[in-house]
Amino acid sequence: MDRHFGQWASVVLSSKEQNQIYIPRGFAHGYLALSERVQFLYKCTDLYHPEDERGILWSDPQIGISWNVADPIVSDKDSRFTTLSQTPKEFLPQYLAK
Repeated sequence: MDRHFGQWASVVLSSKEQNQIYIPRGFAHGYLALSERVQFLYKCTDLYHPEDERGILWSDPQIGISWNVADPIVSDKDSRFTTLSQTPKEFLPQYLAK
């Protein structure tokens, strides 16, 4: 297993900074809107296939993401995901030792 598996990092994206982030294939990602007027755009490596969509519970205590929000608004879809440890192994990325 990769030494970064189950770890998290964060970055603030802003129109003022005009910054962006690249998320490699196989990495989970999530976002928190810091204002009422957010436009969040992303590109994928392939066409969108809803049947392939997977997720990890945003509040997974083992990952311990510090969202810094007391009462977040979370979509029904995102609130139904399981924790990383409950995710079936066939849905996790495969890492090959070099």
